[in-house]
Amino acid sequence: MFEELLEISPVDIIEKGNSNISSRWADASKLMDKVFKVRLGRGFYGECLGVRADGNSHLSDEIGKALSVKSAAAGLRPIGAVVYMLRNNLKMCLRSIDSATDTSEVAKAYGGGGSPSSSSFIIRMDEYNQWLSVNAS
Repeated sequence: MFEELLEISPVDIIEKGNSNISSRWADASKLMDKVFKVRLGRGFYGECLGVRADGNSHLSDEIGKALSVKSAAAGLRPIGAVVYMLRNNLKMCLRSIDSATDTSEVAKAYGGGGSPSSSSFIIRMDEYNQWLSVNAS
């Protein structure tokens, strides 16, 4: 096995990794035209941008970070909310690339958890509908 490992080209591994990252960002960017405003905690935690990502939960980190930037540029909280079906509930993943923003404060209030820049929780559909901004963008 050691001999096989020595035959692996570090350049090839780096190229494959970069290609994978680029592909994931390209896939995530396809959802950016379906963005809407989310009133976090019915507005108690401010507003940010969100997107439904059913079938794309594996891209929640990339999508959330892109939304965080877009949300800040729109004058909203620098948080991206990625929402997708998980069994019979909705899962909301919050991401931020702003070090002064703590997404976990929202997640913890709704029974979830995580770190300041990456958190998530389960939300009922009726509650989620209360979070959608009337003026979706």
